[in-house]
Amino acid sequence: MIKLILSDLDETLLNDDGTVHQNNVTAIQHFVAEGGYFVPNTGRSYKSILPLLKTLGLDKNNPQYVISYNGGAVVALHPDETVDILDQQTLPWQLAKKVFDLGQMQSDIDTHIYTLDQLFIHNISASDKAYMLERQVPYTEIHGTDLVFLQKEQPIAKVIFEHPEEAVREAIAHKVMAELSDEVVVTFSSGRYVEFNLKGTDKGQAGLSLAHILNVHRDEVAALGDNLNDLAMITAAGTGVAVGNARPEIKEAANIVLQKTNNEAAVADFIERFIG
Repeated sequence: MIKLILSDLDETLLNDDGTVHQNNVTAIQHFVAEGGYFVPNTGRSYKSILPLLKTLGLDKNNPQYVISYNGGAVVALHPDETVDILDQQTLPWQLAKKVFDLGQMQSDIDTHIYTLDQLFIHNISASDKAYMLERQVPYTEIHGTDLVFLQKEQPIAKVIFEHPEEAVREAIAHKVMAELSDEVVVTFSSGRYVEFNLKGTDKGQAGLSLAHILNVHRDEVAALGDNLNDLAMITAAGTGVAVGNARPEIKEAANIVLQKTNNEAAVADFIERFIG
């Protein structure tokens, strides 16, 4: 019996335009009403998905659990907007600065720096600005490459780079990992980002950590995803689920491959067919 569902957001739960299919809302609410835990497991910050939790009707849960930053933080959100950080894996400032500097390979690279509760973006592209707006993600633009101010901020959860060309993203990954492979882990997401977390951080380990806190066995955990940063949770969960639009690597690793895509309420399809 599935008691905990870990779900990626972009290209899994969300439609391509960032909205949520009503069938997903209905199915998730039914699952939670029956005593299940539905937990977003995302690369985003937990603050940025508060509007989504309201749409799903999960904002009144006390607490509502969220895994953010590709496993960099496991949090419990309360209706009064207080937050408990249950687990965190963060980058030391000097290491984050090294990743940032190595990724500045050409002038059109867009860089995100996530602290535990803020997003800073350097050299944001027009397409990324539209993407952030569509998904209601708050951020602060930074100018220049001096990141000293971040030493005073909360710990840094991850550093990611946005570029439309896969070859450029691969080149960034190669350059960073050639120097820092003992300290960071790399993943790719949304066909636009290459992401770096502290080594040992991933959506799978964070998901199992939360399952332990909730006294849920691994066999009672399902994980739904579509992209390479979802691979760890697909393989860690007792039931790994690939949505219809998932990358081939995710489909190959999954226990269940859905026919329906994110735009066709794939999450609802899984809940209705395999949980009931």
